[in-house]
Amino acid sequence: MPHPKYDRQLRLWGQNGQYALSNAHVVVLGATATSTEILKNLVLPGVGFFTLVDERLVDEGAMGNNFLVDTEDYLAGKSLATTLVENLCKLNPQTCGVACVEPCAKWVERFIYYHANEEAHSQKFPTLIVTTPRLPSSHTRRLAEYLRNVTQNIPLVYVQTCGLAGLIHLQERERLLLYADQKQETRVADLRIFNPFPELRQWFDKLDPRNEEIFRVDPAGRSHIPWTAIIYYALQNLRLNNQRSDFVPRTKMDYDSLRESITSLPCLSSHPSDGFLEAIENCRTALNRPSCLPTSLHQLLEDPRVDAPFLSQGKVPVQTTIAPACWAVLRGIKRFMAQHNGIPPLCGYVPDMSTTTQWYGEMCAIYAKKMEEDCSIVSQYACEELGIDHTGQRENTLKGGTLAAEENNPVTRRDIELLTKELVENLWDLQLVQFSPGLHLSADELLRREPFEAYLEECSTRDEKCTVMLYAALLGARCFEEMHTRWPGDAFSCGACPEDAVDDDDLSWVDDGERLAQIVRERATWVKNHADKNEDEDILIRTCMEVARCSSGEPFPTACIVAAAAAQECIKLLQYRRVPIQRPMVFDGYRGCFWIAEAPECGVQTFCPCVSPSCF
Repeated sequence: MPHPKYDRQLRLWGQNGQYALSNAHVVVLGATATSTEILKNLVLPGVGFFTLVDERLVDEGAMGNNFLVDTEDYLAGKSLATTLVENLCKLNPQTCGVACVEPCAKWVERFIYYHANEEAHSQKFPTLIVTTPRLPSSHTRRLAEYLRNVTQNIPLVYVQTCGLAGLIHLQERERLLLYADQKQETRVADLRIFNPFPELRQWFDKLDPRNEEIFRVDPAGRSHIPWTAIIYYALQNLRLNNQRSDFVPRTKMDYDSLRESITSLPCLSSHPSDGFLEAIENCRTALNRPSCLPTSLHQLLEDPRVDAPFLSQGKVPVQTTIAPACWAVLRGIKRFMAQHNGIPPLCGYVPDMSTTTQWYGEMCAIYAKKMEEDCSIVSQYACEELGIDHTGQRENTLKGGTLAAEENNPVTRRDIELLTKELVENLWDLQLVQFSPGLHLSADELLRREPFEAYLEECSTRDEKCTVMLYAALLGARCFEEMHTRWPGDAFSCGACPEDAVDDDDLSWVDDGERLAQIVRERATWVKNHADKNEDEDILIRTCMEVARCSSGEPFPTACIVAAAAAQECIKLLQYRRVPIQRPMVFDGYRGCFWIAEAPECGVQTFCPCVSPSCF
């Protein structure tokens, strides 16, 4: 699988991430400028297979905002989907694409019918589905509802570009991320310096810088003492001076005292080494107390399903992709902590540091052995929860950190051991990701449910309010489309009836803008309750008019930005290695920013200036 042209991205997400991408099958419903750019950004890094669904021919609109079609395609009357697939595949010979020349709604009905009436094998399912406004909203909801209830977990991504605005909305069942943050400079190193286990304490004693006997033969050996040992002995001095054997630094004053204790070691401070300087630097930034878990890990271990009764039956609810074996290992971790004074199993990660090769190797071996011992205990607990002995099996199958229930794929003790090692190694980065609201909800219901009043309260400027109103207007446009079978300001779209079409008058979109504002006004709560009612009404009218004026138009620069962000979210969903957006994300091209509509209990996320889409 490794290929020279993939060298840079292999550094970003590793071979496992690249393998997941190369084995993915992405289905895109609608050949729009935005969806084409999404596919381009997936084909270039090496997505394995994609299907593009659209029934249209190459027309003037496609020629105006899509670089992958030309005049010859238009004059020949070629299929838009076929033309795009041919040109996209030229970008990467290792990617295979198929054009499905049929209406998106027909593909959805055929997809649902086939999988509802045939035995569904995993290879027949797409890995990810991307939908656009080319698929009518009613069929988007139907597809989303179906995907919520099938056995296989298939994420659904809705992407819309409207003038200088865009919307990205993800739907998926919850997922357990093992690689939420794998950057070496921010990875938590659980080094147990404050309370080392016996083997580590014995090794530290061999490197006591205060012991003249140890370094009599090689006085220069002190300059190679790793910073972990230096901090350990500085802490022992501090405990001795304070007559507190259980002292652990918690406040700034405590860490200042620890730093002073390090600098007061006469055997080191007179000739400061790299390890000594690293100890001074890391005595604040790199130390962690194992009993102080990150919020995401604490919430995961407190999830009621860790103690859920379905573990013993080996059955998993359809609404979760995390099968019993994974919950059993998490329960084993929780049980381990209960029996070890709240200390979790050791993750085994040792950062690079200045010392000799021999000492660094010895230290890594000590941590690795301790991690294996802890993993053995946790896996035994998990096997007990699942009723697995040395010959027993459970009816589940492993899949990239999550588990899908499969009666024909039993889980063995070896599977549990491998899963335990993977979870423990990434313990400090574990995160349960949940997505809301679902795309199965109608735009009408979303407008009524979304806390726009809370969003507006968080806005400090009129421009920020405009971004929030853009979100409301885009939801209102979907509601408009369900009512009139066309987008506001668009003569024909999604199978519009002639009586619902907009006239050819250049200002005909104004009427649609007024109707769109009325739709939002009747459903959103801030209209009645928010203090700045007059200002909000003015912003609402302006944003609705702008959405109606732009209609389904996709200026290429906007489509590129929205597609770049959407493609990154698709890669996150395919690889299970980063945290995807869990709430709808709006692109405001008028201000050059992205905004995520966070749930009220999580707080409203601040506006992110869009210097480049790579900031995500």
